[in-house]
Amino acid sequence: YMNCVLQCLSHSKELRHYFLSKQYISEVNPTNPLGYRGDLARIFGRLLSRLWNGDERSIAPTEILRMVSKKYGQFSGLMQQDAQEFLGFLLDGLHEDVNRVLTKPLTEPVEANGRP
Repeated sequence: YMNCVLQCLSHSKELRHYFLSKQYISEVNPTNPLGYRGDLARIFGRLLSRLWNGDERSIAPTEILRMVSKKYGQFSGLMQQDAQEFLGFLLDGLHEDVNRVLTKPLTEPVEANGRP
């Protein structure tokens, strides 16, 4: 499941360029409590570099699995999981790691506008 997701993401032209050009480095948000302090983005960037430099025949993405399973325990271990769920968690983690909003504004709770 994980290999399928990582292969698909690595072939997404814009995402691949964003990480291989190292543009993400200047956008890492280490203070975002919803992210991985930039660690997931850095690990993903290194993985893409390894995949696309052509020096290695095979790569085990254990760092990514370890990082995602820290927050989402269902991915710990080597059991087969749902690729769609992993994709969602990985993209969410990458999004939060490079979220450009450093201070999130407080929002007021949405009221029922007089409805019960």
